[in-house]
Formats: sequence, structure tokens, C-alpha cells
Amino acid sequence: IRHSVSSYSGKVDGGIGKLKIGGQYVSTCSNRKMCYYWTKDYMQWGNFSFYEKILSAYAEYNGRFNPKLCFSIGGRYEYTWTEGIIGTNISDVIHGIRYGHFFPSLLVEYKTKANHSIKWSLGSRIIRPNIINLNPDTLCIDAYHFSTGNPNLKPTTLYKATIGYTYRGILNVDFYYAYLRNRMA
Repeated sequence: IRHSVSSYSGKVDGGIGKLKIGGQYVSTCSNRKMCYYWTKDYMQWGNFSFYEKILSAYAEYNGRFNPKLCFSIGGRYEYTWTEGIIGTNISDVIHGIRYGHFFPSLLVEYKTKANHSIKWSLGSRIIRPNIINLNPDTLCIDAYHFSTGNPNLKPTTLYKATIGYTYRGILNVDFYYAYLRNRMA
């Protein structure tokens, strides 16, 4: 099995006062080539290329209610499109999925003079499927087990609420609740 991944990205950041804005583009190509024998009479081979492109824009504002209480509010929008090619035939293109997501975030922090800090945050992020889960070729794991991926798998969205305590920037304790929407099956 020969697997190669190439990724290119570009990012632009800027800001005006307490407002930070930016954008990012990421392009990833993953190629997987297989050729191996299970028995003297059985050989498996296959090529699968997977392309993923992500375009995102984000903004964040940091402020203070008073010297001890500060906050950060922001959001990120990502648009993703994917494509897969089985073998070397351009006619075997798997038109993947296209989707956009908005990920808001909020953080409130209270600091005391005695080096104590309490934080509360809400946020979300995306968990994308791995190329192995997307590869539609049948892969022999051993003589009795085979695996086939689904190129139309959609990502999972993770929502997380966290309450945290920090002492002198050394001791950190977090309690969180996470909810997965559209869990990959």
C-alpha cells in the first residue's frame, strides 16, 4: 500500500483594535495505491484519489466588562467541497459533497487578584471523515474481512460547553459537555 498526502494552504489575518478578521484556503489531495496478494491466486489492486478544498472566513472581538471580567465572541464560516477518483479514469469521478457550516464561539473569563481564573465557553467544530472511510474500493483486511467506504459520508458537528478553573496559569481543571450532531455511522 502506498499512500501520499499533499496539502497546500494560505491564510490572511488582520485586525482593527479589538476586532480580528481573517480568511484561509486549504487544498488537500490524498492518493492511495494498493497492490498485494492474499493467496497465490488472489491479488488486490486499486487506486483512489481524494480531493478536499476548504475556504473559510472568521472574525473575533475581544472586550472587557471591567478589569476582572473579559469576553471574546467570534465566528467562523467554512465551505468545503470534495471529489474522489477511482483508478486513473476521469470517467470514474465520484462527485463528493459540498457543504457550508458556521461555527460560533463565546468565552467569558473572570480573573481575581490572587491568580485565580474562571472561564465559561461555548463553541463548535467539525470532524471530517477520513479517506479510509470515504474510499469506495473494497479493501481486504484479511482472508475473512473486507471493508468498503462511502464517498458520500457527511461530517460530524461537535458542540461543546466548558467551565474551567485555572490557578496561576499552572493548574487547569475543565468540566465540559459535548454533543455530536450527524454522527458518522
